Amino acid sequence: MKKLIITAVLIAVTTICSQAQQTAQTKNFGYWVVEGNIHAPKMNTIRFYNDEGKLIYEETIYTRINIKKKETQQALNLFCNRINEQKDTERKLLALSLNLKQ
Repeated sequence: MKKLIITAVLIAVTTICSQAQQTAQTKNFGYWVVEGNIHAPKMNTIRFYNDEGKLIYEETIYTRINIKKKETQQALNLFCNRINEQKDTERKLLALSLNLKQ
């Protein structure tokens, strides 16, 4: 009986004192698609679309890009948000923002 009470008190205290990790929720505008080719693995085409599915920017990068990395995905999401906010764009913006060597 004593173990049961101690266990119940410990569970109650840890439940009350625990806090969930707060994640920063940012609004994503549009989406991006990376297109590659197995015959030319160092050539990737990245296309950015707005919420309606209209192509707003496209760039071909001649280096490997690992989209499984969280940092790369965050950089692409940030670039997509920036490109959706702005209408005028320069060439090779994506390669500069991802710090890629070409």
